Formats: sequence, C-alpha cells, structure tokens
Amino acid sequence: MPGQPEYQLSDLVLTKHASAASVTRGGIVGYRITVTNRGPDPAENVMLADQPLGSAHVVSVQARSGRCRTGATIVCSLGTLKPGAPVTVTLTVRVLDAGSVFVNRAVVGTSTEEHSLTNNTASASVRVVAPATPAPQPRPPPGLG
Repeated sequence: MPGQPEYQLSDLVLTKHASAASVTRGGIVGYRITVTNRGPDPAENVMLADQPLGSAHVVSVQARSGRCRTGATIVCSLGTLKPGAPVTVTLTVRVLDAGSVFVNRAVVGTSTEEHSLTNNTASASVRVVAPATPAPQPRPPPGLG
C-alpha cells in the first residue's frame, strides 16, 4: 500500500508511580512501573532499565512477564509487547538516602523503530524524612536515684 512504511513501528509509553509521597529514611517504598505499546505494530525486544538515584537497597523486583536482574541498575527483559498491551513491573526499595528527596528514574527501549522517544522515560520522587528521635527520659531528682 503506498505511503505505508516498510518497517515495524511502535510507540512505547512509560509511567511510574510511588506507593507513598514520603518515606522515613531506612523505610521501604514501592514503585509501579507500566510500559504500554501504543503501536501500531508490536514492540520487539523491549528492555526496561531502572536506576534509583541516591542510596537505596533493592528489596524486590517483579515483572508480570519477562525477567529482571538487579544490580546498580535494574534491567528487565520484557520480550515483545503487542499494541495496547501493558506490562507492569513492581519495584520495592529501602531508602537509605540522607537527602530530602529520593528520585527513582526508569527508561524503556525496543529494537523496533519508535514513533516517539519523548515518553520513554519516567521518574517518581518521594520526600525523605528523618526517623523520629526518642523523647528524652526525665531524670529523677537528686538523691532519689
């Protein structure tokens, strides 16, 4: 058909949501990462990379389809995504960052030609609060201790 490209064309869209707006330093926060292919063709060899920016320990990562490996960067091989078919990756991290904001960023790509790359990155930030300090214990009056 004239005017039709002779190659596959996909459009991956990445979204990311944190389970909470804030976390206590040393606490756990979860992220839901969703990759959707807006098509019109299947996206092949879809790869997701997620890198927490700051000090964090990965507790778990799970993909509904595909497989993930953890390291300094979390890498998930998600296979082929049909048009309209989303895949969700859940990530849980323990935030050790001493800063006031913890940023978690992800990027997705495919070996298929993409219509747009502007929607292939997503990030979610949570406010990091210091752990509560215990209240000082009252001292007994002199001579009663």
